[in-house]
Amino acid sequence: GHEGGKFYLADANKENVLNIGGQIQFQFHLNSRDDDAGLDANDNDLTTGFQTRRTKLELSGKVANKFGYKVVGAFDRDGGSFELEDAFVSYDFGEGWEVMWGQFKLPYLREELVSSKYQLAGARSLTNAAFNQDRSQGIQVGYTAEQFRFMAALSDGARTVNTPFDSESEADYAITARGEFMWSGNDWKRWSDFTSWRGNDFAGMAGAALHWQDGGETVATTDAEFLGLTADVSVEGNGWNAFAAAIWQRTEPDGGESSDDFGVVVQGGIFVADQWELFGRYDIIIPDDDRAAD
Repeated sequence: GHEGGKFYLADANKENVLNIGGQIQFQFHLNSRDDDAGLDANDNDLTTGFQTRRTKLELSGKVANKFGYKVVGAFDRDGGSFELEDAFVSYDFGEGWEVMWGQFKLPYLREELVSSKYQLAGARSLTNAAFNQDRSQGIQVGYTAEQFRFMAALSDGARTVNTPFDSESEADYAITARGEFMWSGNDWKRWSDFTSWRGNDFAGMAGAALHWQDGGETVATTDAEFLGLTADVSVEGNGWNAFAAAIWQRTEPDGGESSDDFGVVVQGGIFVADQWELFGRYDIIIPDDDRAAD
């Protein structure tokens, strides 16, 4: 069958389902830089070219109507190697409770949690690139009610995608938790993207999250403590949307100076026709002024 932009195989009662999907994002880039940037011996300030920014294959579905699963792999844009992204299994306990284990995005920054397929721009913000949690291996418990949902994960730490259990890049302990309150609206699926089509009702959601990890006590993990906090607000209406997020991050290396870094993202979009949307985004990264070279 075909439903929701994916092909699927299922039994008669749809208790066992295999969804088959993918993604291709093809781009042309024109990048202009200052002649004095020192990036080329001839001071060439223009770079142009095509690239397949994202090429992904996805399998997802459910087994016995209680177990869910998802496996996503992506071809690298530089070289074409195939790498694992998501690989997890979930179990639905009912009454809004679910547990998930495997490799997945930690529940931290909303911009990172929204799929690359459903952003306003062709790529996420530079602020998100500086602070995002990316994927890790672990276990997560989630609860969803009509207007509130909560997720908490115990994992190997931020940005530890495809690492073995004894990798030096992992943390000893890592905890990530996120809560969201939908003060207007009644459909959680609405927040899987940033767009609000013409004809949609008003909806609003606020979220907050933390990520904490520590290392240096097992194998050769980095001896540093890391704490991140974020808060965000999303509002949508009849053909328009707005989103804002603030991020604070503290890093405390053993025997070194701690640093406090900040980031802000503000964006919005409005449909000027049924299939044409204008959008804008401002983001800023504010590093600790005690960092090297200020």
